[in-house]
Amino acid sequence: MGRVIGLPEVLFVGGFAFWFLVLVVPFWQIFKKYQIPVLNRQKELGYVISYTVYRPGYHTGEDTRWEYRIVIAYKNLASSRYGREVTKQLFPDQATLNREDNRRWELTEAHYDLPIRIIDPNGDGEE
Repeated sequence: MGRVIGLPEVLFVGGFAFWFLVLVVPFWQIFKKYQIPVLNRQKELGYVISYTVYRPGYHTGEDTRWEYRIVIAYKNLASSRYGREVTKQLFPDQATLNREDNRRWELTEAHYDLPIRIIDPNGDGEE
């Protein structure tokens, strides 16, 4: 079994997150080629507030192992819906994009959606 990457946690301000696990190097190369420029453009347009790429600092068991985690903070839920539009603007050769993106998904070993919320640490924990 190949090593696993965790990608991405998508954090809407006040909202949700998603995380999925994939195989290593080719996935990251494709992700970096297409998704990072899209995230950068979405940030320029104000849809994305910020995003952060993480790598684990310690070895974990194979069942929980990941190589990268990306946390994306969108302005709001509606702002998260412009990715496809921005992708088409940045990458007009949709045939190549789709072929390479399909390869990225072929490398995906598991996919998980993880809803998360920001809470006030001084509150009751239910915010």
